[in-house]
Amino acid sequence: MGNVIIEGSSTPCVELPTGQRRTVALTEHVRMLIRRGYVLLIDGDLGEKVNPVPEPIVDDEAAFVDDEAPIVEEGDEVPAANASRERWADFLRAQGVPFPDGDKHAGELWASRDELRVIWQQAHGGS
Repeated sequence: MGNVIIEGSSTPCVELPTGQRRTVALTEHVRMLIRRGYVLLIDGDLGEKVNPVPEPIVDDEAAFVDDEAPIVEEGDEVPAANASRERWADFLRAQGVPFPDGDKHAGELWASRDELRVIWQQAHGGS
């Protein structure tokens, strides 16, 4: 797999903010982000025809929050804002909230501690 340059589209995506560009390895996850319209392909070849303005598709049940369900299980406390990235990642995994957790040194999509905090806020109706 080669590398491609992607740019955050106007469709909200915590992995790559709108207008920001990044060179990444072409993985199946990156292909999915392009197909769903979260990022735009700026340079590189996918080896397939891609609609330049794909329609966003939401088919991931984890993207929806059940207002009747408790946000945090008893005994699971939301980490402090300055808790480690690892603590935030463990917490999101325990809550079933998906987030990019690739190897940042290998050019894979990865979320920092602050981005994990934003993912938690967005997953639970915060801003």
